[in-house]
Amino acid sequence: MDIADLLTARVEDGLAADDCEIKCLPAWLSRPALGLTGEALALDAGGTNVRAARLRITPGATTLLAGPASASLPTGRDKPIDAPAFFGPQAALVREVSTGPLPLGYCFSYPAVVRPDRDAVLLRWTKEVKVDGVVGQPVGTLLNEALVAINAPSGGVTVLNDTVASLMAVATLPAAETADGLIGLIVGTGTNMACFSNGPITKLGDDVTVPESMAVNLESGNFTPPHLTDTDERLDLASENPGEHRFEKALSGVYLGKLLAAEIPGLAGVAEKGAAAVTALRVHPNAPPAARELAGTILDRSADLVAAGLAGLARVLVPRGGNVLVQAEGGLFWGAPGYKDRLDQTLAQLMGEGTRVVIHRMDNANLIGAAVAALQ
Repeated sequence: MDIADLLTARVEDGLAADDCEIKCLPAWLSRPALGLTGEALALDAGGTNVRAARLRITPGATTLLAGPASASLPTGRDKPIDAPAFFGPQAALVREVSTGPLPLGYCFSYPAVVRPDRDAVLLRWTKEVKVDGVVGQPVGTLLNEALVAINAPSGGVTVLNDTVASLMAVATLPAAETADGLIGLIVGTGTNMACFSNGPITKLGDDVTVPESMAVNLESGNFTPPHLTDTDERLDLASENPGEHRFEKALSGVYLGKLLAAEIPGLAGVAEKGAAAVTALRVHPNAPPAARELAGTILDRSADLVAAGLAGLARVLVPRGGNVLVQAEGGLFWGAPGYKDRLDQTLAQLMGEGTRVVIHRMDNANLIGAAVAALQ
């Protein structure tokens, strides 16, 4: 309850001012209108692969018309590459599923600031990507230039990140019509949340034209919750970014093995393999009972922390109660046995009377969400 209460306050801070712990970055996309219909292209780039598809969005249904076509994402890990070498293969993949200059939604899962024109400026590369000449540049424009270079122009590029894409996707469900609040949630290698604002984003001021019920990327992994342990402190101090992303370091997949290894020396292999190794250890019949118990504790705490985050955000969206629909993505959330059950139990204890939170699962959510964004 303490964690949920503090996250509520930090979200409210982020909506009111810049440079807060929870950033609440405007995505410049509004909650999709009921009855949204159209055909669009979608491109999902992040990690090691890129996927492209052509989709038709209709009320209550999405049809995959072509794709998903997939390919390896050029990363420059072996040797640095330039912008054309990074965006060119992505443009070729779009051309593979395209039939003409349709609007294109570009799910770009790297730190970037989305502009009111719905392009986004890259702040820095992560995930060991090294591409020269892109940091500080609008990535939608660079992708469009790559499309033009191969005679495959789009009907305009809209850039969004994976969490906002999940949020846009859940807005297409029939259940969204009666939902008072919508949330996109990522719990995998990392963690994040996004939502549609149910009130003014006061930090933008009165002289800025803001879409009604605008999508907001919280960057909630940077939240610092209370009740962290000495083990959390040691892991944070040994990390590449001490003092940052404390919520993510306490619950996300890439860190769970490190937490276990910090408690039980000699488990370096678990540290490197992350949540998958912790999940396997929890049910391994030959593992020491203490190790199995600790693995279970770490996974349960992760689910509890996610539940607290959802409860805290739900209070911002429906302070007087209501229905909240969540689109959840991520290998940890759906891949760890019992994880969602634990989260649901904790969430039920945290939410008061009159508030109902329902978690949904959808295939190709990033592609669907990107297509919905492109049609706005």
